[in-house]
Amino acid sequence: MPDIKLLKLDGKFFENEFFNNNKPKIFILFSTDCDLCKDEINLIFENMQSFKNVQICFISTDPIDSIKKFTSFDNEQTVLLLQDVNLDFTQKMDVKRFPSIYIFDSKNILKKKIEGTAPIQEILENITYE
Repeated sequence: MPDIKLLKLDGKFFENEFFNNNKPKIFILFSTDCDLCKDEINLIFENMQSFKNVQICFISTDPIDSIKKFTSFDNEQTVLLLQDVNLDFTQKMDVKRFPSIYIFDSKNILKKKIEGTAPIQEILENITYE
């Protein structure tokens, strides 16, 4: 897992203790004006029961106000909405397009990078609990 600086929607820097557990993690980089991103995020929300033991971070480079308007779901127990204010995540993960999905195992090792949308089944198949 790269060392990244992200902002929470309250404007405070995000602390990486969210990652210091034994849960798989999914990072989804999105743009608030991307229809494919909206479709992918809605699909994930519709299937949240399948992700109950996974931590999910939705990350955008857009302004915080735009992110807040994009979706109201922000529950720090399972889902975080974050702003990549300094493009740390975007640059370190070599983001090429929106949405981009990064699946990490429970040891924070990148298992799968998906550029563009993905069916829920493909995402679930790449989640590992090691």
